Amino acid sequence: MIKFWGRKKQVERKGYFPDKTNKDNEYFRQLNESIYMNSRLIDFPKVDRHSLVRIYEQNYAVFSIVNRCADAIAKAVRYAELNDKDNNVIDSHWSIDLLRNPNDLESQKEFIKAWAINKLVLGDAFVYGMEGVGLKSGQFISQYIMPSQEVFIVRGGPFTPISGFTLSSNLTLNSELTPKNVMFSRDYNPDVTTNYGLSPLVSAAKLTYIIDNGLKRQNTTIQQGGVSAIVTPKEDITHGGPTEIAKQNTEEDLNQRRDGRHISYMRSPIDVHLLGDTPVNLALLDSSDSAVSALCFVYGYPYALYKSETTYDNQAAAKKILIENIGIPYAEDFLEKYTKFCRFENGEHWIINTDKIDELKKDVTEMLNAYDKSYRSYNDRAKLLELDTIDESWANEPIFPINVMPGKPTESLVSEQYLSGDDNSTVSGSMEHIPPKQ
Repeated sequence: MIKFWGRKKQVERKGYFPDKTNKDNEYFRQLNESIYMNSRLIDFPKVDRHSLVRIYEQNYAVFSIVNRCADAIAKAVRYAELNDKDNNVIDSHWSIDLLRNPNDLESQKEFIKAWAINKLVLGDAFVYGMEGVGLKSGQFISQYIMPSQEVFIVRGGPFTPISGFTLSSNLTLNSELTPKNVMFSRDYNPDVTTNYGLSPLVSAAKLTYIIDNGLKRQNTTIQQGGVSAIVTPKEDITHGGPTEIAKQNTEEDLNQRRDGRHISYMRSPIDVHLLGDTPVNLALLDSSDSAVSALCFVYGYPYALYKSETTYDNQAAAKKILIENIGIPYAEDFLEKYTKFCRFENGEHWIINTDKIDELKKDVTEMLNAYDKSYRSYNDRAKLLELDTIDESWANEPIFPINVMPGKPTESLVSEQYLSGDDNSTVSGSMEHIPPKQ
């Protein structure tokens, strides 16, 4: 945006009329207001539950981080197994069917991801369970995620802190929403005046405003073709100021003579006074990157997964950290609540089989090397590689290197070549007396 100020000196001179006091002086009033507006500290807006949802919907960094964390949580729950009190896996149970197929609208992944997004954005999550009748009495036949920002917690007495829940978007359900059929999960909140959880986004909301304001500034600069400026004719030395013809030429050239690229051809010399700094001078990209980094820290999200220049090895390590620090803890929180929600009576409980999670599996090459040093059998190695085993006795026998020969304990001898590290040497005797080679 370009502004033309042809009579700058006359406006400035108006502020020094001797018959006016400073408080009545328009020039000083504008000057003082400008100094106040540009020097005061601008505070951040306060956030409520609905504004947290808007931040998630509109801020690219929050949306990306929260969704990736929710994906990791849903992935961890995928490997959940129901065990009995003796830690034996249960293959068939109504709670397993309910978890795998929560309702007709959502898959398990979609259901868990919605629960996780509510928990990550608002600090709490609510699940409504529809109870069965007849043979399915005492069981839940379907379950639904309730939008946390629409749920109002009804307080009870001293021994029942919560007596029920109301849902502002579906008043017909309010009479059915009780602590028995609503699974309520929340993060600890030190505010004793509320039963809602404390969202990580509350402490990180200021970071999102830095990102948003930086984007607004960049967008404004792009729309205006640069920072705002004041254009004035150059002063004429002989006249002590710009000539009238220079003023007229400058105004006509700025307002009329433009080509398709918005370039003006000036007939008189001009001075350009920039108002404000460019996004580069304000280091908006650096400040936004720092805000994103701090946002990752608040959620425990590995920053290496956010940076595009991260190497493959760092990406793999970061994915493992994401599962360990976010996926499994939140999944265990969900399963603990789900266990209580299902009202098990015989010690049934849910666990996560971490051996099935790809990111947590040990490196096969390292494991094979360890198996090699411990002389593990062929079938042991086949199981490690998830291959079919061989139903032969020799396939379960230890595989000794050429320099090791099992024998009787009384014949246990270690050759000098073996002790010296010669791989072509042989050893006779029982393995009880031969330590594995390092």
